[in-house]
Amino acid sequence: DSLAVLYKINRMIQRVNTEKSRLTDNLLSQESKINRLSNVLDGLQSKISSEKTKMRAQLRTITQLSGQGALRLVFSNKTSHDLDRDLKFLNLLVGKNYAGLKEYHKLIAYNNQQKIALTETLKKYEEIKNKIKIKEEVLLAKQREKKALIAKVEQKRKAQISSIGDLRGKTEDLMAASGAGDQELKRL
Repeated sequence: DSLAVLYKINRMIQRVNTEKSRLTDNLLSQESKINRLSNVLDGLQSKISSEKTKMRAQLRTITQLSGQGALRLVFSNKTSHDLDRDLKFLNLLVGKNYAGLKEYHKLIAYNNQQKIALTETLKKYEEIKNKIKIKEEVLLAKQREKKALIAKVEQKRKAQISSIGDLRGKTEDLMAASGAGDQELKRL
């Protein structure tokens, strides 16, 4: 009876250890994912900062050329070739600014996606850590239960050995009292 319970406890400990091992592997995977996402976010922050700097410079140039500056640029041309050249320059400048804005918005959107992914991964990481903690608590409880059961079995075994020793002593006393004539009793 006690040995069957001990066997069940050992099987349960083995199952919990297997589950804990699987969770630990998953935890390590989540840590790796967190590190990767953090590196991606750091790179994105650098790119976003670089794009902001570029856009500020482009906007400063456009602002300087806007209003009277742009009109002066257009009307100061002496030939149509100069006018075409200046309009192409303005068009190129505005086109670069537009492309920069599009790139900036893409970077911001991707950055937000990565932040969401990092938040979800951190949440999963914490959930797995909590599950591992619960498994460890179960393991400790089962190990305490196992230790108590083994102590109980050991105590019972000692009681049985003591009982056998008492029976031997009584048998030897009985044989000494009955004398050497009773061969059947000696054999027993």
